[in-house]
Amino acid sequence: MIYHPFGSEIIYRSKTCRISWNAPSWTSLNIVLNNDSGLSWQICKELPNSEPYNWDIPDEIPDGTSYSLMVSNSENPQSAPASTEPFEIRSQGEFSTLTDSRDGQVYRTIKIGSQWWMAEDFNLIIPGDSHCYKDNDSNCATHGRLYTLEAALDNSPPGWHLPTDDEWKQLETYLGIEPEDLDNIGDRGVFTGLLLGRDGGPGFDALYGGYHNSRVGKDAHKNWESHLWTATKNKEAKPIIRVITHASGRVARFGSLHHGGSSVRYVKDSE
Repeated sequence: MIYHPFGSEIIYRSKTCRISWNAPSWTSLNIVLNNDSGLSWQICKELPNSEPYNWDIPDEIPDGTSYSLMVSNSENPQSAPASTEPFEIRSQGEFSTLTDSRDGQVYRTIKIGSQWWMAEDFNLIIPGDSHCYKDNDSNCATHGRLYTLEAALDNSPPGWHLPTDDEWKQLETYLGIEPEDLDNIGDRGVFTGLLLGRDGGPGFDALYGGYHNSRVGKDAHKNWESHLWTATKNKEAKPIIRVITHASGRVARFGSLHHGGSSVRYVKDSE
C-alpha cells in the first residue's frame, strides 16, 4: 500500500517527507500518523488519490523511533498499517562554522550524533597535491578541491582531522547502518546514502565532487558521486574510501590504490 515511508527509515524534520502509495481503486484517502505512546496525528483528510503527498513535519510531533502510518478512505473505512516496520522522526543537529585562518575560507559545520563534521568539501589550495575537477576553477567554487591522501592528512585546520574508518562507522551507525554491515566491502546500508546526500536531512550534504582516477589519469563522476578519504588503510595497505552516490540509498566502503584525488570532509577533534 505505502511505498514510503514503509518502515525502518530515519526521517529528518528539516526535509519534506514524501509520502507515496498505491491504491488504484480509491478516489481519496486519509493518512494518520501513530506511535506506540498513543499519539495520533491527522496528516491529511480526503486527499485526492494522486501521489506523492509532501508532508512538512510540524514541530508539535516529538522526535521518536516508533512511528507508523495508517491509511483509510470513505469507501473502505477500515484502516490498515502503511508501514511494515516503525520509522524514526529526528531533529537536525546544531550548525556552526569553521574559519580556516590560512586563507579565510568559512565552512559550515554540523553536529550529527556526538560528532562535528564539515558540511562542505574542503577547498584549501595545496600546490601540487590538490586540484579543481578537470582543472576548472568554477568546480572548486561549487564542489571543493580534490586532494592526494597525504595532503588530506597533513592540512587539516587546527582542532580538526581526517576521519578514521572507525569514525565513519560511528557516523554510519547513527544514521542506521546495522552493526553487522559496518565492516562489509562495497555498498552498505539501505537509507544512509540518501541521508548523507545533498539535502538528505542530517546536514552532511555530500556535494558529489567526483574523484581523480590515477589508473587512467582522468577526473570522473562529478555530480554523481562523492569520493571521500579516510585516514585508515586496510591490511593490503590500501587507503579506505567512502563513496556516496547520487540517488543511492547506500554508502560504499572499500580500499583503493587508484584514487589520485578525492574530496575531504574533516571531523572535529574529541573534546
